[in-house]
Amino acid sequence: MARISSSHHRSPFWNAIQYTLLFGLCVVPFPSKSQINSDPPKDQYDILILSPFSSWSHRYYFLTLAEALAERGHTIYIINGWPPGSKHKNVIEINHGINALDFEASFFEIREKDITGGWKYFNHPLLKLVKMYDNPKIMELYKKRDEFDLIFVDEIFNEVAYPFVVGKTFGVIAAAGLNSPTSAILGNVLNPSYTPSMNSDYPRPYSFINRIANLVNHLYLPIYWRIFEIFPLLEKTLSERFPDLPPLDEIEKGISLVLQNTHYSMDVPVPLLPSQVEVGGLHCRPARPLPKDLQTFIDESGSYGVIYFSLGTVCQGNTIPENFKKILVEAFSKLKQRVIWKFEEEFENLPKNIMIKNFLPQQDILGHPKVKLFITHGGLLSMQESIYHGKALLALPIFGDQVKNAERLRYKGFGDYLNWEDLTVQIVISKIEEIINNPNYKSRIENASIAFRDQPMPPLEKAVWWTEYVIRNKGAPQLRSPARDLSWIEYLMIDILLLILFIFFLIYVIFKKIIRIIYSVLFVTSSESVKSKRKRE
Repeated sequence: MARISSSHHRSPFWNAIQYTLLFGLCVVPFPSKSQINSDPPKDQYDILILSPFSSWSHRYYFLTLAEALAERGHTIYIINGWPPGSKHKNVIEINHGINALDFEASFFEIREKDITGGWKYFNHPLLKLVKMYDNPKIMELYKKRDEFDLIFVDEIFNEVAYPFVVGKTFGVIAAAGLNSPTSAILGNVLNPSYTPSMNSDYPRPYSFINRIANLVNHLYLPIYWRIFEIFPLLEKTLSERFPDLPPLDEIEKGISLVLQNTHYSMDVPVPLLPSQVEVGGLHCRPARPLPKDLQTFIDESGSYGVIYFSLGTVCQGNTIPENFKKILVEAFSKLKQRVIWKFEEEFENLPKNIMIKNFLPQQDILGHPKVKLFITHGGLLSMQESIYHGKALLALPIFGDQVKNAERLRYKGFGDYLNWEDLTVQIVISKIEEIINNPNYKSRIENASIAFRDQPMPPLEKAVWWTEYVIRNKGAPQLRSPARDLSWIEYLMIDILLLILFIFFLIYVIFKKIIRIIYSVLFVTSSESVKSKRKRE
């Protein structure tokens, strides 16, 4: 009987086919909403999602979860600043009517002026959101807040919604990913020697200088946000409407659950509590058919394929400074690939290989096999979609966590990033060609896609299950870590360390005293005896 050849004797061609089949078999799409938790729940719940300050992309993230819960028969109420986007009869959206994204400057101007990374520019829009309580529909929900089985709050920039959750069962949806201050509130203080801050990350392992910088970043934003700036202003303004409102940081201690938009395959693995549930990429889905004009544009790109370019939904393309626009257009015009660019204005004399549209079905484009590269601002949701669909990235970060995300994709090998100030036509072209032509980028991003999809339970299904679990278990106090009730002195055992130091000091003092006594008895007494003897002589 002929022996079956071992794998190391197979030809490279066979190994390539095997790898392709493995990638195809492992990359199974997450289930659609209709597949989630097919057994209907015994009870239907009323759930309120508070996201008064949110971008269009974060709104989509919340709607994905809301519709999955609605499919289970639950009724979902959402407060945000957007027109209704769901057609599901069980999803009720209330627009507070305030433009919270009306900043005093464009994000390109902010990144040049503000050393805090843009955080100080959130004062005005966040304080403006307090006026949402003038809206009768909002106040009607506020008065009925006891009727909700669970309330979710969008984690970042939404402390203005805290009056709703005082004394109620509530959770947090961390669409922006891991937030160390929230983790610390739950009793899980993350170590800054390896855990990235909200704004920055560094190549691993962190150097001594990197650890110093990361520690500073871990400390300055919470101190700025919670002690010196946002919390004091919000507490003062909210207390005028709600006189009995507890301090905001006290309200946060009531968090029962954090649905965290992270996954260890694309983020930094860190220790988490049972109440911190990773549901990273719950919004990701398989590609759907493209509109005819897009499909034709991509199909006719030949073997060179297509590059997709979008700066997300917060930073509009028309805010890009003119000099950067000219560089990008000229660089794209010299590429062999076609470019699909999400941009809110028309260009004159646009090169034939560039298509401009003010709205694009991002996941449907990323899922097309002819897309070779995604040029992004470095937003977390966009990066997750790109990893899900196995597309390498080139980031052009603008502000906030985008810099951290860009640094992470570089050291993980999913792509690279460029700083806006360094852009030239040749640098843009060279970097694009490097990422497209280097097979290592494609290999790493496809491996990450496999690892991301290889989960015992799809993230959307997990989010639904844990939501219902917390409701069934009346806030799930069993998930609560006793560490959240400790002061910083108790948590870090500073009082015990001081006691140990005091004991050592006491031992030192006693030992020193004993030595002096022994010295006195052995040497001083002996010396005096000698002197006395000499006198007698």
